[in-house]
Amino acid sequence: MIEDEHLTPEWQNIKLRSIDYRGRIIDEVTHLERMLDVYIASYFCESIDKAREFANIILGSSRISLDGKRKLFDTLIKLEHPDFFKINTDFNKDMNTVMYERNSFAHNMLYSGDVAIEQHETHVWLQKFNVKNREEWYDDEKVIGILNTIKKCRNIITKAAKPKWDALRPHDGE
Repeated sequence: MIEDEHLTPEWQNIKLRSIDYRGRIIDEVTHLERMLDVYIASYFCESIDKAREFANIILGSSRISLDGKRKLFDTLIKLEHPDFFKINTDFNKDMNTVMYERNSFAHNMLYSGDVAIEQHETHVWLQKFNVKNREEWYDDEKVIGILNTIKKCRNIITKAAKPKWDALRPHDGE
């Protein structure tokens, strides 16, 4: 329970649901982002130690945004696997969804209108501020769909990164 005597029970419920949704989505995107780091580092480095340093010092910092890493991945994967986007036809659309939803949960405020209060047991509404201010709802089913899209993208990136990372590892007998 959230300790704030000024919150109604409905708002406490909305806050708790929001914390859950935000945490789950941002956590999954963090794992996806780390797989982008692994792919990019293993592309540029010839040893596991250098790849780790590159992933941690350069990519793991705030110097390169998630969007920057995504663009770099897109460029590198096309160089190594020109058919990647033909094989993974939904990848760009899915990554756009990942980026949009991650940014929504990281940067938008909870909506406090009547509909948000009425649906407090099942939904969270976010206030989206841009050229056209609007509200967007989320429920368990929608969040699970978003999480599945994130995992789908992460699995595709992992499939591309794993052989590269494994090739950098020292082998027994060498």
